[in-house]
Amino acid sequence: MILSLALYYVVGKHTPSLSLPLENLNPLYSLPFLLVFAVLCWYHFPVAIALLPLSLPYYYIQKNVTVGLRFSLVEITLYTCLGIGLLQYAVCVVRRKKWRYQLSWSALRDRFGPFLWPIIIFLLAALVSIVIAYSRNNAERTFREEVFGPLLYLGLAFLCLRTSQDVTRLLLALLGSGFIIAVLGCIQYVFFIHDGSRIAAVYGSGNNIGIFFDYALPIGLALVLSRLSWKWRLAALICSLPFFFVLYQSEHLEQSQG
Repeated sequence: MILSLALYYVVGKHTPSLSLPLENLNPLYSLPFLLVFAVLCWYHFPVAIALLPLSLPYYYIQKNVTVGLRFSLVEITLYTCLGIGLLQYAVCVVRRKKWRYQLSWSALRDRFGPFLWPIIIFLLAALVSIVIAYSRNNAERTFREEVFGPLLYLGLAFLCLRTSQDVTRLLLALLGSGFIIAVLGCIQYVFFIHDGSRIAAVYGSGNNIGIFFDYALPIGLALVLSRLSWKWRLAALICSLPFFFVLYQSEHLEQSQG
C-alpha cells in the first residue's frame, strides 16, 4: 500500500529542481499505481486510514494529477480513501446490507464528545470567511487544505479505527512521518546548510518543524513508555532520537540569529 502510493507520487511529479526520469513522465502514467492503492484500500480500509499520516511530510510538495491540476499527496490519499468508503457504502445500500463501519448519529456524536459544537462553529466561521475574503481562490484552497480536509479525516478515523491495533497503527504512522521529517532535516544540516540558516526540511521554516514535533515527539515518548513489546518500544525510541537533534539545531540557530 505504501509502495504503490509512493510510486504514484514519484511518477510524473515534475519537480523543477530535479531531472529524474520517472518524474518527467506524463502524470497519467502514474494512475495505475493509484489504482493499486485504491484496490488495497478497498480490502484494508482501516489500514489505509491509519497510514495516511505518512503522507504528511510531503504536504508542500504537490503532485501533478493531470498536466494542469496539482494536489498534495495528503489530499490525494484522503479523497481516495473517501471515495472508496463512499463506494463501499453504496454497494452495501444496493445489497441492503449495513456498512461495517457505519455508526448511528448518536454514537458518532458521542465519539466527538464536547468538541462537536466547537467544531461546527469553527467550520461555519471558516465558510463565512470565504465569502468575505479578499482572494476567494486562496481562501477556498486554504479552507479545503486546513479546515475541511483535517475534519474529514477526523470523521473517517472515528468511523473506521475501532480496535487498539488500528489506533497503534495510526500512532506509529504519525511517529513515522515525524521520523521522515527529522531524517530529511539531518540530511539538510549535513549536506546543504553552509550559511548558518535554520533547518526547514520540506517546510518553509524551521518553526513548522517545531510545531509538528510538538505532536510527534510526545507520541513517540508515549509509545516508548507504553505496554507494547520491547521491539516496538525500542523502534519508537530510535525514531524519536533524531527529533531532539533537529529541534536543538533549529532552536540554537534561532537564538544565535536573535
